[in-house]
Amino acid sequence: MESHRVLNLLMSRGLFCLTVLLSMSAMDLCGQVGEMPLRSALNDKPHFNTALERQAHRFEGAHVNEYRLYDFYARQADYHLKAGNPPQRLLPHPGLEGGRRGHWGFTNEKDSDALEREIYPEFEVITGRGDPGTQYVKSGSSQHPAIMTFDFRKNGLRTVMTDARLIAPPSRFGGKVDRYGFKLTQEGTPWLRGPAKEWITATALPLSYRGYYVNGDDVIYRRANKSLHVLDLPKVHVNGNHTILERTIEFMKPCKSVTFQLPLPAKKSKVISETKRIGKNTIAIKSGKDYLVHQFTGTLNAEFKFSGKTAAASLVIKGIKKNGSIGIRSCIVSSLDHLVFLDALPSSAKPSTLISGGKSRFPESPVTQGTLNADPAASGGAYEIDDVAVPFDNPYHIPMTLSGIDFDSKGNAYVCTLVGDVWYVSGLDKDLRKVTWKRFATGLCVPLGLCVVDDVPYVSCKDQIARLHDFNGDHEADYYERFNRVDLYYGSHHMGLQRDSKGNFYYSARTGIFKLSADGRKHEQIGVGSRNPMGLGVYADGIAMSDSSEGGKNGTCSIHESDHGANVDSAGDSKRILYIPRGVDNSPGGRRRLNEPRFGPLGTSFMGVSFGRGNSYIMLRDANEGHPQAALLPLPGEFASGTCRLTTNPIDGQLYTVGLDGWGDYAVKEGCFSRLRYTGKKCLLPTSWQAHKNGILIRFNTKLDPSTIKASQFFVQQWNAVNSKAYGSPEYSVKSPKELGHDYLPVKAVSVLSDQRAIFIAIPDLLPAMCTQIYSRLKAEDGSELKLNLFATINKLRPDHSASEPAPDKVMTLHVPTSSQEGRGNDTYQTLVQFFDKVAGRASFKRPAVEAVPYKKADLNYEWINTNLIQKQCIVCHMKGMEHDYSSYDDLIAKINFDAPEKSHLYGMLTTQSMPPYPLPTVHPEMATALLEWIKAGAPKNDDDEPEPRSEKRKKNQ
Repeated sequence: MESHRVLNLLMSRGLFCLTVLLSMSAMDLCGQVGEMPLRSALNDKPHFNTALERQAHRFEGAHVNEYRLYDFYARQADYHLKAGNPPQRLLPHPGLEGGRRGHWGFTNEKDSDALEREIYPEFEVITGRGDPGTQYVKSGSSQHPAIMTFDFRKNGLRTVMTDARLIAPPSRFGGKVDRYGFKLTQEGTPWLRGPAKEWITATALPLSYRGYYVNGDDVIYRRANKSLHVLDLPKVHVNGNHTILERTIEFMKPCKSVTFQLPLPAKKSKVISETKRIGKNTIAIKSGKDYLVHQFTGTLNAEFKFSGKTAAASLVIKGIKKNGSIGIRSCIVSSLDHLVFLDALPSSAKPSTLISGGKSRFPESPVTQGTLNADPAASGGAYEIDDVAVPFDNPYHIPMTLSGIDFDSKGNAYVCTLVGDVWYVSGLDKDLRKVTWKRFATGLCVPLGLCVVDDVPYVSCKDQIARLHDFNGDHEADYYERFNRVDLYYGSHHMGLQRDSKGNFYYSARTGIFKLSADGRKHEQIGVGSRNPMGLGVYADGIAMSDSSEGGKNGTCSIHESDHGANVDSAGDSKRILYIPRGVDNSPGGRRRLNEPRFGPLGTSFMGVSFGRGNSYIMLRDANEGHPQAALLPLPGEFASGTCRLTTNPIDGQLYTVGLDGWGDYAVKEGCFSRLRYTGKKCLLPTSWQAHKNGILIRFNTKLDPSTIKASQFFVQQWNAVNSKAYGSPEYSVKSPKELGHDYLPVKAVSVLSDQRAIFIAIPDLLPAMCTQIYSRLKAEDGSELKLNLFATINKLRPDHSASEPAPDKVMTLHVPTSSQEGRGNDTYQTLVQFFDKVAGRASFKRPAVEAVPYKKADLNYEWINTNLIQKQCIVCHMKGMEHDYSSYDDLIAKINFDAPEKSHLYGMLTTQSMPPYPLPTVHPEMATALLEWIKAGAPKNDDDEPEPRSEKRKKNQ
């Protein structure tokens, strides 16, 4: 009966292939196939079992956490401490879901409905997103909307489209409602295009973009150089059948002359048959069959100039007085008989009258109620977690992917979102009963950091650091000032924004760590770049810390420092001070050095958050005589999204965090806002550490109870990762670098130092290593307890400590293993699967592949793929009703990435060579190649059908 119960359970969850079920008895199935079902653990020890020890985690029941492997290293340590006599070589971490779902696990499956909305969010009057420097300004009428595209790198107009709309296309990761906030495209009819250079000044100095003002539906650009300062109000008017582009320009300084290059037809024409002057202030250029008409209005002295060979024309403006203004109108007509509509168009207001703030654009402010002591894992301790409810169902239907936070002097928060908003959050009092969210700003380009200076928010965007001014006190930004242009390295997101004690700003990017002077004028690179950094941390003395995600020659995530006198001779690779085990954090978030006595024992600590795991940790930096290295201690409790930013509130002194659902995280909500609150209770915490040749010294914040300190209660192990071009790395022995696994290090003795605030753990075999775990359960003299689970990087060992006898001679400096291996995450996963199969005596790594079906590229359509691959080897695990359904064409292409075919879900699973599950024969590599060729060809359905555009197939993927 028990075997049948297990069998029914496995069948209901789609864990085994139907072919195996039909060919074996229930007892055979449980005995043989049970060794490696598709979703079983790779090893039978309890710390590999993802179903165990989950109760302490509040989101463990969420779909994304269904097979999540929690607390692997702590459970591994507890297991071996209890069992006694651990082997010298311990098993490595098997993967995010215990080895079930490939290298990335659930974190790469963005089919979550967290961002699904019944009403699509509307774009506001101006939106900057996509290419750095690109801004889209909405205009026209409701029946005939127009979009003007500006590029502030060129300081002018790029295009105008009529009957246009903005579209946030789905991310290549399959996100809905622009969950990543990266791209923006437009649909419509191309109408006008801007000149290569819009402004020509007498001094030849460029007219630099300084920002823009927003007043209702009006956007006013501000541009300036040393001699010229202009305000520019662009608008598209629709008057009956006529569309007119109007630029109202006001000069804020007197100027002798300036030339303004006029727009051109979007459709280029080589036929310029005639140019006509219609009075003093109007010209018409016949381009093809139509006329391009320009007209200026106002009292300034101006004159048209044109080449006569092309449609290019310019307006020379002379004798400009302060606050002088001119209107410039452009349109395309088929006949010059009826230009009265141009003269009938009323003049727009002077731009200077619109820059002090207007009526509220966002009158509705959602109110939410927070939850105190929201996480049972942290409940009752010295630090509890309160959740600030985020208004996901807001009146503007906008995603709340929170990506930055800081406070003003009154304790009100400014938070930015990945899709370009800034919200002003008030009511963050003790009880969080009435938290008000006021939409402060919109349209910024992928903001990923925020800092408040003198109650003014500065936002780190992909294309600039913007300073946001509220002139009329209505908690809405009136002026989006470009504080500094940071788009020097296009394509790189700028992460975090923090300051040092002198007011200098810092941010990080793939291209490096950067420092910006307090006045925004001096910009310099002070550290190396890294792969997809998410976080930043800054010490008061100017040492900045960035991070790197695994991949791109990084075997595991790491944290590295900027160039500084304190690390100039560092033994660390590229000044890396901490390598983070994948089972602790698969994507680091931000860090913050605290200086807040009201935050208790952690008030002077260096705190960090995990984007991948959604939790917080203490980071202990050891200066190590110029060779800095660090250790990490995870704290109890979790946040609802990938946590990326943290800061303290000047009013209550507590730590606040924000996060979002984005890249490779375990988020259960699209965004989160939480408070880590000190309860006043006593606690035991480490404050510093040192790695010596003969052991490890750890200091604590309070006196220990010596009677509870025993060497038998300590567990220490080490391992390295391998840096290569493969995505990520398994965990390798330090002593035997080519072998997978951890090195167990026996603890000879543990000494409590005389002040009872420090212990020395004698470890004769201790070596420099990327990852060293020190684990124990400790008790303080005041009765407080600590589960010490410290993860340290040892770049260089100090000399022997006097608390124990000297250790044998050994290597004192870390050598980071490297390999020339090419590959992807699936190769790393396959290495682990084969290793664990070998350990368990399974033969899946030797199992045969089904013979390939010969084909020509012309044969490859859905019928061929379905008949020769899906129905033969896939459908038994992916039939209708199962989690991944391949039973129809539409279901199959939903697992295909047309932009990057090699990253398609199905192809990736086939290339692991572990599908179908053991003991079935695996898929022949040639069949995986056939699948890839079919995808590259656009996944044709059959020979008779017209090829469906990829854009339509992408829509089906959503």
